Amino acid sequence: MRAPGRGAAVALTMIMTLAACGSQEEQMGTEETTPATTGPPADEDTRTSAEPDAFSVSVDASATPATAPEGFTAGLEGVLVTYTVTNDGPEPIKVATDRGSGQTRSSVTASAAVWVSAGSSPDVARLSKQVFGIPDGVLPTDLHRVGSATVEPGGTLEDTAFVTLPLATDLPEGTRTITVTEDPLQDPAAVTGVEVCVQLAPGPEPGQEEPYASTIAANASGTTTVCSEVVELPEGTR
Repeated sequence: MRAPGRGAAVALTMIMTLAACGSQEEQMGTEETTPATTGPPADEDTRTSAEPDAFSVSVDASATPATAPEGFTAGLEGVLVTYTVTNDGPEPIKVATDRGSGQTRSSVTASAAVWVSAGSSPDVARLSKQVFGIPDGVLPTDLHRVGSATVEPGGTLEDTAFVTLPLATDLPEGTRTITVTEDPLQDPAAVTGVEVCVQLAPGPEPGQEEPYASTIAANASGTTTVCSEVVELPEGTR
């Protein structure tokens, strides 16, 4: 679907039912690591009830030209994507609300900040809020976490993603302690649309303490990432 006119906001809707990725026991650290010879670190997200077999969500998104929101360098021009995640499933879910800035040395920690990588086609950029894993056999001394909000069945979460122009790849560096599974943009100048991708996880257990209740840990089980349909960049921002 293409934009209906110059400068117009684009609204796209995607309804999808996604099978949750199999149990993920990825673990993430910062600097010190040791071979994984024992169980997970003490602050691992643990769950006593069964994981839901599927996530069912609806994602609505629109894109408009904008100046940088709070948390970015003032005056920067870019694109603001506003999106709504609706939980159409029967169980509460966690939805990532930031990009887990501790995974990189970038100074941008605003909640609207996103990772920027190659999308579903060469002319699409992927804007994501997620926590990345590390190689097998590495036990972290500290787990990275991404902020999350719990969305009850039938509930919604409204959020934003902002990217500065011109577009450029923005991902953590892949090292021996972190595995980045996304690809860089091949030709940023050729990008005409974006897709918003957010990480999902099963909702917190009743009475679960912080930081577990409002974050998704790198070693949380049953996580997946869901992406919207492509939102065409407004005229004048390509």
